[in-house]
This record gives sequence, C-alpha cells and structure tokens, in this order.
Amino acid sequence: MRAPPSPTAAARAGSSAPLVAPLVALAFAAAAWSAAPALATNTGDKPRMRVTLFDGTVHEGEVKFTKDRLEVKGRRAVKLRYRDVASLADVPPPDEAELAERRVEHARRAERLGEGDAPGWTRLGQWARDQELEDEAREAFERAVALDPDHAPARRGLGQLQDDGAWVDGAEVLRRRRGELEAGDLDAVVDLARFALRHGLDEQAFGLVRQALNRDTYHAQAIELSRPFTAAYRQRVPMSLPLRGRWKASEDPTRHHQRKGWAVYALDIVKVDASGRSHRGRGDKLEDYLTWDEPFYAVAAGRVAEVRDGNPDNPARTVPPGVAEKHNGVTIDHGNGEVSWYVHARNGSIVVKEGDQVERGQLLGRIGNSGASAVPHLHFTLVAHGNLSVPWACDDYVFIAPDSTPIPVTRACPREGWTFEGKE
Repeated sequence: MRAPPSPTAAARAGSSAPLVAPLVALAFAAAAWSAAPALATNTGDKPRMRVTLFDGTVHEGEVKFTKDRLEVKGRRAVKLRYRDVASLADVPPPDEAELAERRVEHARRAERLGEGDAPGWTRLGQWARDQELEDEAREAFERAVALDPDHAPARRGLGQLQDDGAWVDGAEVLRRRRGELEAGDLDAVVDLARFALRHGLDEQAFGLVRQALNRDTYHAQAIELSRPFTAAYRQRVPMSLPLRGRWKASEDPTRHHQRKGWAVYALDIVKVDASGRSHRGRGDKLEDYLTWDEPFYAVAAGRVAEVRDGNPDNPARTVPPGVAEKHNGVTIDHGNGEVSWYVHARNGSIVVKEGDQVERGQLLGRIGNSGASAVPHLHFTLVAHGNLSVPWACDDYVFIAPDSTPIPVTRACPREGWTFEGKE
C-alpha cells in the first residue's frame, strides 16, 4: 500500500516545520506476535550498546541477544549471562572529557608525523574525523594539501573535487549538476548522491538522498544510501516509552518497515502477559487482545501537529480493502526537527486536538485496530530530516531477557523481538 507522504501538517505549522507524513502502516498477521525469544533487531544490524555488570565491569560493542546469553563484540568478544547484567544502554555520544582525551591523542599522533608526509597527515585527518574532531581533521587535511597540492584524498577530505583539471568546491559542482537534472528523475538524483559519496562529499550526498526520499519514500536505492546517515542520528529530545506495563515489539520477518523511508526504525508493539501471550483464547474478538483499548502517551513534550480520528476499527484478524488511509492516530512535533507518530488508535479515543501543547507522559488516546491493522497494536516511530525514520531511545524501563531476567535500561531503543516494561 503505497500511500504518499502528506505535507499538510507541516504546511499548517509553517515552512520551517519538519514534513509530517501520514500515519500509515501495512497489515500484520496475528501470528507475528508470538512468544519467541528476542533474537531480532530493528534493522537487522547488531546494535552497539553499553553493558554494565553488577561487579562494575563495562563492555561496549555490537550486541547479540541469544536465548540464554548476551554476546558483546567490542575490544574483545564476551558472552555474558543475563543475570549478571546490571543495566543496558545505547552507547552515548562522547562527552567533553572524552573529546579532550581524543584531542590529546591527536596531538601525540601529529608530533610523530614528518614534515613531508602528506599521506600521513591525510590519515590523521580521517582519524580525527572518525573521532568527531572536525576542526582537527580539517587542519590535518589542509596540512597535507600544503605539502602536496594534488593529493586527492586530502582534497576529498576538504570537500573538493577535480572539475576541468582544477580542484574546486565539490558542493558547487553538485549544485550545478543537480540543476541540470530533470525535476522528477529521482534515479538520477540518487546516482548523483553516489557520485558525491565516491568523492567524500557525504553531507551533500545525504542531502540528495533526502530529496529523493521526500519525493518517494519507497525508493529502495535511496533508502539503502540513507542507512549509514540515519543510523548515526543522535536523538535530541529525551523520551519515555509511549506505553505502561509489559509489552513486546513485534519481529518483522517480512522486513516491510525497511521498504519505507519513514518506517525503517518503527516498531509495532503489543501488550503481553507474563507468559508472553498477546491475547486470550483464539483471538477472534478485539476484546480478546490485551492491547485493545490500552492507553498510549506522549514520549516527549511538543505540539500536536495532526490528529486522525473517526475511522472504524477493523474486526480482529481482518484487514478490509482500502483501509490504508482510514486509520486513527496522533502526530507530535517536538519543535527540534523531531516528530513522533502513534498509529492505529481506537475510533473516538483520541483526547488531544491539533495545536495542543502536550507534556511528556500525557495521555493521547487508546489503542485500537484502525487502518491497515489486523490485530490491535501501536505503530510508533520517530522521524527527522524532514521525513526519515531515525533511531530513537527511551529512558528508564526494563528489558525482559529471553530467560525472563529483568534488566534495567537507562537509555536505549527497544529492539524488535524485545519484551519490555514501562513504568506504571
């Protein structure tokens, strides 16, 4: 169901507001929410997390959740019993103290370089950029160019490329080439983004990818190119879970979220009991599902940008034709380029209206089965960069490990397959 993005809410908010796409999701089979162990992640990638043990030991690296252990691949690979884990968190961005240590290391490396070592200065520039020391990186690239004006890697580090035999500002070249493309030729825009990436013009490449995805959120090549950029996104607003009690994030075996630029990091969430069951009996009625009529809450303060209500809830295990746009939900603009979506609300349950200012944790409505939904669930996502799904992390909840061990989470994004508990 290819419902196009809708700029209506953004238009009402003003030209500086982020583009707010419609609250649309595809159908889900009831069998998707089983009590299987938490083996999947949101994107198919292994998340990078900080794992703190009860003895104070901290491990950071790629994390894999297995049936009875947590595997961390960092400086060294370790396998940890869930019961030994005191807390989990996504790896935070470097603080000022850590950046200061990196600058000291940068200075040490610079002292060891020879005066004529242009490749060495270029390698140092790339190291500094990887360490988020942009000023130091640029200085190193400029040093390399001063030593060797035709050293291409350093020129690329400075955002330059060759045009008619001369090194010029790459952004200017891209602007000219972009202007020569036909307005609707998104494949050509994506090809130009690839060209920019090959020449080290990452920021400009991402800008072109965003242009393509804001025109066609299903453009597969643009989504693929966007992933390294969206994966590196750093959430600006602290968030709490949109739910209370015990819930499970549905696994996505069809990877349907990955086919939409606005849903790559979305989760479909259902309430479960202590045994992992999401419904009573056969689940033939909406009232059989623990999720039905459960409240959902604002993850952070903001302004209600869009409300959809008045659409009927589907019968359980049924998705009538033509219901993709007939859903109920809420969109909240958090005022910093981030927008949260809450989809599949129960008909008539939404208690806020467009333009309302809401606080973190404020009741928004109750979960139903409206729109492209087979069984009651909450579809939640955070978008930024205009209309792109980005990673999102919530504070202070509990991850229920596959062996039933409860592990406190200080700040992390719930992963597909996770069972977790929010504060009552």
